[in-house]
Amino acid sequence: MNQKISELLIEAKNKIDEALNLLNPNGKKEEKKAVTLDEIRAELTSFARKGFTSDIRDVIIGFGANKLSELDPKHYEEVLSRVRDIANGR
Repeated sequence: MNQKISELLIEAKNKIDEALNLLNPNGKKEEKKAVTLDEIRAELTSFARKGFTSDIRDVIIGFGANKLSELDPKHYEEVLSRVRDIANGR
C-alpha cells in the first residue's frame, strides 16, 4: 500500500511540474546545489534514529530503488523532501 501511495505522489509531483512549466515557459529555474549521497545519507540516518526507518524505506522503494545506494541522484532532493514531510506529520 505504501508503494502505491509513493507512486501516486510521484505522479502528482510530475503533474505539478508540468503545470509550473506552463506558467514559466522560459524554463528558468532557480539553481539549487545538488544534494550529495553523503548529505542525503546523513540526514536520512538522523530520521532513522528518530523511528522513521520504514517510512524512509517506503519512499526509496517508491522511486524504484531497494536501498539508498541504488537511488538515482536526481531523486535525492525529492526523497529528502518527502521524508521531511513525513517526519513533520504532513
